[in-house]
Amino acid sequence: MPTDYKFRHLFPVVSAENGSRFQPRSTGGNKREPSRVGNRTQHADNLLEQLEALSGEVAQAALRTDVPQDEAGIYIAVTGRPHEPLMSETLETRGLRLLSARATPDCERATVFMPAASHKKLEVAIQRYRNENVQRGSYDTGKPKNRAFVESMADIRMAVLMDLWDDPAAPFPEEGSSTRWEVWLRPGTAARFLSAAEAANIVTGPSPLIFPEADVVMTSTTPELMSRLMAETLCIDRVRRSSVTADFFDNLDPPDQGDFLREALSRVVAPPPEKCTTSVCLLDTGVNRGHPLIAPFLDAEDCYTVDPSWGETDSLGHGTPMASVAVFGDLLPHLDASTTISPPHRLESVKILPPRGVNPYDQLAAVTRSAIELVESMKANVQRIFCLASTTDQDTPHDGAPTAWSSELDQLAAGENGGSGRLICVSAGNVRDCIPLGHQYIQLNEDSEIEAPAQAWNVLTIGAYTTKEILTDPDLTGHVPVAPSGDLSPDSRCASWNKTWPVKPDVVLEGGNRAAVGRGAGYSVPDLSVLSSRSEFPPFFTTMNATSPATAEAARLAAHIANAYPELWPETIRALLVNSASWTDAMLAHLPAAPTKSDYRILLSRYGFGVPNLNRALNSAKNCATLVLQDTIQPYRASTARTSSAPVLNEMKLFKLPWPADALQALGAAQIQMRVTLSYFIEPNPSEVARGRKLRYASHGLRFKLKRPNETVEEFCARINAAAEEEFGMPSAGTGEAGTWAIGDNARHVGSLHSDIWTGYANDLARSGVLAVHPVGGWWKERKRLERWRKTTRFSLIVTIDAKDLEVDIYTPILTSIATEVSI
Repeated sequence: MPTDYKFRHLFPVVSAENGSRFQPRSTGGNKREPSRVGNRTQHADNLLEQLEALSGEVAQAALRTDVPQDEAGIYIAVTGRPHEPLMSETLETRGLRLLSARATPDCERATVFMPAASHKKLEVAIQRYRNENVQRGSYDTGKPKNRAFVESMADIRMAVLMDLWDDPAAPFPEEGSSTRWEVWLRPGTAARFLSAAEAANIVTGPSPLIFPEADVVMTSTTPELMSRLMAETLCIDRVRRSSVTADFFDNLDPPDQGDFLREALSRVVAPPPEKCTTSVCLLDTGVNRGHPLIAPFLDAEDCYTVDPSWGETDSLGHGTPMASVAVFGDLLPHLDASTTISPPHRLESVKILPPRGVNPYDQLAAVTRSAIELVESMKANVQRIFCLASTTDQDTPHDGAPTAWSSELDQLAAGENGGSGRLICVSAGNVRDCIPLGHQYIQLNEDSEIEAPAQAWNVLTIGAYTTKEILTDPDLTGHVPVAPSGDLSPDSRCASWNKTWPVKPDVVLEGGNRAAVGRGAGYSVPDLSVLSSRSEFPPFFTTMNATSPATAEAARLAAHIANAYPELWPETIRALLVNSASWTDAMLAHLPAAPTKSDYRILLSRYGFGVPNLNRALNSAKNCATLVLQDTIQPYRASTARTSSAPVLNEMKLFKLPWPADALQALGAAQIQMRVTLSYFIEPNPSEVARGRKLRYASHGLRFKLKRPNETVEEFCARINAAAEEEFGMPSAGTGEAGTWAIGDNARHVGSLHSDIWTGYANDLARSGVLAVHPVGGWWKERKRLERWRKTTRFSLIVTIDAKDLEVDIYTPILTSIATEVSI
């Protein structure tokens, strides 16, 4: 049956009474402990002597009146015994504040802030280890109290600024050198730090960034003055190097296409401003809205700038072609056609880049926030898709770990204080160093890490692929396209990091190709580029390549979905785009004959989930039905156990999906596919990464699971409950589900966007029609004192049954049954 995508997606009714409580198991301790020391007394005396050496500094700190009494103290550096684990998290239970934890080839180290009152607590803990054993009733176990904690430490000393350095990509600044710093502060202390900096005549950035457990300030000074601020303010948690933005690529000038422009304009129908509530908001270099193709979609009142001295116009020639792609996509097919051009959305522009130079790194996150808040304050009730095609290479290598800019994007996307959230499309960044690899170019792409802030969890990260392969310019005789049609664009960066961090990019879209002679690196040419609108006109057309036009195209597709389904959340629009994506034949050609899940992981790091299909994202077909569910869940609740006060996992959500059981069972052993995509936004906490708890950057995690064909709902719940203590982001046990998942648990369970394709027998799927969404760990659960464990969170679940070429109507039976309750 030809697949004709012309039916609206299906929205099953979701009941609020569909939660099923977890019954958390007692898992016992499983942390690795240090081996026993040879001489307990000597070990304790050494540590006590080191603590005594700090007592003078502690006494002076206790007398300070310029900081709150509970914040008066000193910084200490704790070194673990060689090749033994350091029980760094236990330090926080002694009243100390763990700032960072890191491992070296020889030992583990931790940097800690010790309040004056905690000096005695630490001393008592060591003395009890020296002199007391653990008692079991009247029985002396012979085991020292606090053994693992005390025996994990080898050295305690006063910390210096270098101990707070948290930038693996750069060495600590040299003495006397003026350095740009990214300063991470204890939450709520930015004003204290800024006041001290001003008194010392130190220049700081315009506004701090605010995270749940950190304030971040950008500044420029020497290590000596920064050390002075560290001692005076007692609020610095860690410091990093600050850097600068990436430059935009140059545009090529195509021939004047004035006649084509006028003809195309005669077919353009723009939505009236007073009736259109969907918009693509460009965070770019401004837009020259006088361009004949742009003017019908962008009013003067919808052009803004974060700095009035910059003006709203496009002075760098990037925002205007981006605006064209965000409305029309590639202009080439429109100029070569005669059909009506009727984009359903409008444009907004916020200029975030200066006419000359670049924004300092200390302003990147703040400028982005200011731009978004500015446009939202000027016009409410607009469903915006934000488009950001600016990245920085100075955070590289970040290995997928969050940076200040990416964390701020995560925060903006999630929405603060119960806000509705935002969909932000971000470019993955472009390969900068072109070397002669010819058709082995993908090696260079894989070695070129996706640039910040595109590693953010909640954004939609866009890479580039290409279908451009035809060369017609006679000056290019002897040249060939670098990338084969359907494969990765030579300009697109890849995720070079391990499975701890999210799959990136999320999807890829057209970014053009390069032309080369022999094994040369190649260069961009109009034949292999995306046609767009020129910022200075006439001439009216220009070409674009790399991840910028791909990102604008993603924002355009998202706007089409938002217009078609105005009730959808940003999380859902993101999920629909990913759910519609697939790998091209050229991408799949990189797989071996019998691919493993590890082979698919390579595809994910290059292409994400593939190329989105707007028709599939918007519509279902008779033999390919998509169900869209939007719901909320409270991941955690207070523990009722007497032995623990930590919050526990709260509930799972079960969805009995209205499968066309009769139709599927009639297909018997025919192969069928089901695509499941789960999307949600996390609240970021970059401070947890600095403490060595990489898996706690996210506030929470969610997972989906499928019921087995011969499993009862009760057995299914018990199986999920057995995973109640699964660590967020860690590999999980096999599902044991019928059929085969292409990506599998271990690869898909990273980030806040999970998608996979199940392939199996149709009659197995007919008997497996229950999906569960359940929580795993996160810092909302671990950081009890912040009270975030009480919160609920939204999620979107997209399920597509695809019968491929089978002659079966899946859509109509689901549509018929959709009025009934589908949640258990």
